[in-house]
Order: sequence, then C-alpha cells, then structure tokens
Amino acid sequence: MHLFNEILKIDKKFQKSINMRLDYNKKDKIKSYIPTRASVHILKTYLQEFVKEQGMKSTMLVGPYGKGKSHLLLILLALLSKKNQNSNIPEVKKIMEDVVQKIKKLDVEAGVAAAYLIEQKKSYLPVIVSGAQKDLSRAMLLSLREALVREGLENIVPDTYFGEAKKTIEQWKNSYPDTYRNFLGYLKEKNISELSFLKSLERYEKEALDFFKEIYPKLTAGSIFEPMVQMSIITLYESVKETLCRQYGYSGIVVIFDEFSKFVEGYPKERFSSAMEQLQNICELANGTKEQALHVILVAHKAMKEYKNISLVELCGHIEIMAG
Repeated sequence: MHLFNEILKIDKKFQKSINMRLDYNKKDKIKSYIPTRASVHILKTYLQEFVKEQGMKSTMLVGPYGKGKSHLLLILLALLSKKNQNSNIPEVKKIMEDVVQKIKKLDVEAGVAAAYLIEQKKSYLPVIVSGAQKDLSRAMLLSLREALVREGLENIVPDTYFGEAKKTIEQWKNSYPDTYRNFLGYLKEKNISELSFLKSLERYEKEALDFFKEIYPKLTAGSIFEPMVQMSIITLYESVKETLCRQYGYSGIVVIFDEFSKFVEGYPKERFSSAMEQLQNICELANGTKEQALHVILVAHKAMKEYKNISLVELCGHIEIMAG
C-alpha cells in the first residue's frame, strides 16, 4: 500500500507564500506566476496607470489572504525594474518575455502595456514597506534606504542634502559658537573662505558636501551627517525621486505598503493619528505628481469600511480594488 505523499508530490514553488521584500526580482517567483483573468484585470489597471501617468497614483489593493495580491505586485515590480529592462542576460530577457506573453494571452491590452514599459524603459524604484513596523517614519526611511542599497544607489546625493548642510552651518553660527569657530578653522586649513564654501553648496558641488561630511564627526563628537534621517519623510521622498529621475533615468518611485492591515491593527494608539496624517500627506503628494511620479499602493485584506477608526476612513487619495 502506498501513502498519498509517496504518490503525489507538490511542486516546491507552490509551497511558500510570497514575501515581497525577500522575493523581489527572484527568477523562480517570476517564472511561477500563473495569471488569472481577475489578477490580470487588476494588473492592467496598474500597468496603464504607469504607462499613461494619469488618474489616481495612490491606491489600495484589497483581498483575502491567499488570493495572490503579493505575487501580482511582484510581477508588476519585475516589469518596472530597471535591472530587468536593461538586462542583456538571455535568461532574464526570456523570463520577462514569457511573463508578457502570459499576460497577453488573457488580456491583450494588459500585455501591450507590460511590453511598452519594458521597451520604453519606464523604470521605477520599488520601495517595499513592512506593515509590521511600529513607527511609520522609521519604516519609510529604512525601506527607502534599503531600496537604494539594493539598486546600487546608496551614494545618491539629493539636492536637499546640500541645503541641510547649509542649515546646519547656520545653526552652528547662531547657537553653537565654539563649533562654528572650529568649522571655520577647518576651512582655513584648506584655504577656503566661508562664503566660497557656501556658494559651492549652493551650486550642488559634491566635493563641498564630501568635505562637510568628513569634518562633521570632528565637530560633533563623532556624529555622522545623515540628512536622510534628519529630513521629513515627505521632503526626503520628493527629493530622492527628483534626483533619481533627473540623474539616473528613472520615471519615479513606487511604494508598496505590504500588509497594511497589520499597520492599522497594531500601530500604537497614541501615535496612530499622527501616522495617518503622514500617510495622507504621502498619498496627496503621490496624487499631485505628474512627471517624476510617485505611486503608493497599500495592500490590505479588508475593505476600508471594515476599519472602525475614523482617522483611517478619512484617509484620502486612494481607491479600493477588490482582488477577489
């Protein structure tokens, strides 16, 4: 007598659920995608938004656990990936061509939109935020930093970094005279006047910013100049987005807020209202962008109306898409 597990074997690729962060751009996960008419209909909605850059840029993807929301978004990110679009590796090109054909078989328009993004190299930096985090600002910051490192862009220098350096110098001048005096001393050692140094920062000269980063720890008892940590999330994302588009050929940023339901249900009550206000501002920023776009996708397993918290119900700048 044979046991069922001796006769029937389950393909390993169907045994594990999708983890957006860990499975991003994994070849086996992309190849294992099995499109359905329902999932391709949703995918087409997103693909056409990225192609046309029209309509709402902050959306909510709603559906029960196990309905394939994460796998669908993984495919969307694969199509938007600069590495995939620019790849000359035959295997990667074949994988992406096969994905487009799978989509096209079920919906020609969706397939055409997917192919267009690849052909026109409309790439977006994917930032995957975990809903399990208990601090929205920190989660958004760490996720952006992780995305930049993953794409080899950890040394990116947004224009606002130069402004933060100038602001810091002004603060030293007004409130910390000893630090300011020591700062001028370092400039003098390099035969640089304060005025010319400030002008260099205004002209976004990287050498000036690098020098400021070098002396900053010596002036602040070992602290590191980290403007990414000091800036507001809205300012940071907008600044990084503009730099990515202007200097690195991206079309924008797409933020995937994975397991948004966990964020809503587990976020500390005393800070929930403030976090929702931040999230609302991010959604409004996304919906207000045209060129150098920011897209935000909140992934949840329940419809918005099922959450009783009034702050969440009032969150604007998104639509619900039932992934059924």
